[in-house]
Amino acid sequence: MLIIRITVTFGGTLKFLDPPRATPSSVMFIFLSKKIAIPNGAQLCCSSWNPEQGWIACGGQNGLLKVLKLESAPTKDGKGPRGIAAQSNLTMNQSLDGHAGSVVCATWNANYKKLTTSDENGLIIVWMMHRGMWYEEMINNRNKSVVKDMKWSSDGQKICIAYEDGAVIVGSVDGNRLWGKEMKVELCFVEWSPDGKHLVFVTKDGDVSIHDGSGNKLSNMTLYAVDEKDKKYKIIGLHWYDGCEGHVSEDAPTLAIAFADGKVQITRGRYDDSAVLIDTGVELSQVKWNCDGTVLALAGTQTSRGASGDSREFNIV
Repeated sequence: MLIIRITVTFGGTLKFLDPPRATPSSVMFIFLSKKIAIPNGAQLCCSSWNPEQGWIACGGQNGLLKVLKLESAPTKDGKGPRGIAAQSNLTMNQSLDGHAGSVVCATWNANYKKLTTSDENGLIIVWMMHRGMWYEEMINNRNKSVVKDMKWSSDGQKICIAYEDGAVIVGSVDGNRLWGKEMKVELCFVEWSPDGKHLVFVTKDGDVSIHDGSGNKLSNMTLYAVDEKDKKYKIIGLHWYDGCEGHVSEDAPTLAIAFADGKVQITRGRYDDSAVLIDTGVELSQVKWNCDGTVLALAGTQTSRGASGDSREFNIV
């Protein structure tokens, strides 16, 4: 498995990059550090990392939910840097009971040390840390549809929950419902703007719409990486870097939208007619910025054929 860092020169023109060729300076090898057994061989459905405190939530079949904590790698001054884990040490491995169906979505609120999870039955549970252990704090269930995506705002004050049937609920960190809306479309993803004043929704049909903080639609977002007319593309994820760790450049793009065919669109916020476009040559499945917005991680698969005609599928990051 390889990590390829793609460097793009930002400017005022549209750029479309071919799949990058790996060079010794642009490739980093990933090695196996530790294996963690999953009870009863249950299949994992989701995972979520909290880089602030080092927790990892793993959700799977039959209500499986585990919270692991990685020990921070010490520096010369004895302090662990943000988002860096030690090679193999775990300081927590707790199983959380509460879900009956497969846990399909998990998201962290690092500011308030809360974990929010949802299962295939639409049950949402908010977990809180108390005396070194995770406990159930709140439960919610619409009993109508499954949750497709959940995101906390960058300040941890609000959470937006997007349901498959188009329902959207925004709540506060203390559990109060702030507003709800019926979008009348099938939703796939939701993302907050860094300032928490806007929301981006992605529909099953591949439309990307911008809304204000109350859910009112402002406009559709232009997708430069694909032909929006044929609707043959599939959006596999989006991530808007929150800017909490600063920016590498004032005009650096922060909003990434990735497509299954390997295309990626990176823009400088909601409206940007000079988007950066990348063609990875990989069948993508995940997209995520690193902690300080300097590296965009893309995960997927790539098929390689040998001289004998046999094909082999590789996982690519």
